[in-house]
Amino acid sequence: MRSLLKVEELLMFLLGVYFFSLLDYSWWWFFGLILTPDIGMLGYLMGNVDFSTLAIILKEKTAEAEAVTIKYGLFINTLIDFIIIAFAIFMVVNQMNKLKKVEPPADPTTKPCPKCFTDIPIKATRCPNCTAEI
Repeated sequence: MRSLLKVEELLMFLLGVYFFSLLDYSWWWFFGLILTPDIGMLGYLMGNVDFSTLAIILKEKTAEAEAVTIKYGLFINTLIDFIIIAFAIFMVVNQMNKLKKVEPPADPTTKPCPKCFTDIPIKATRCPNCTAEI
């Protein structure tokens, strides 16, 4: 089993190098392609734990009706899947936001009048509200 995982990891790495050399992607895509198999191996680390059999039996099975159960194990499985997917999406969005260029603030087009504190154009020599010379 370990040799199979090593071969799978090697093939995914080579596939990542191949795609990186052919396609016109940014450099961080290469690391994303390397880490993709590692995210998939979280199941191996947990030992293929399956919570779907966990349930609380409220009413036993009878000849006329099925058993009434609360299957909280399915909820736990779905919650773990959601957390893993949400974390992966968060990491991708976080990296995309870091790559955005921040625009410098625009030069101001107005200035406050020293007498009445209203905004006037920068090239103005007299305030249109209080008629003070600037």
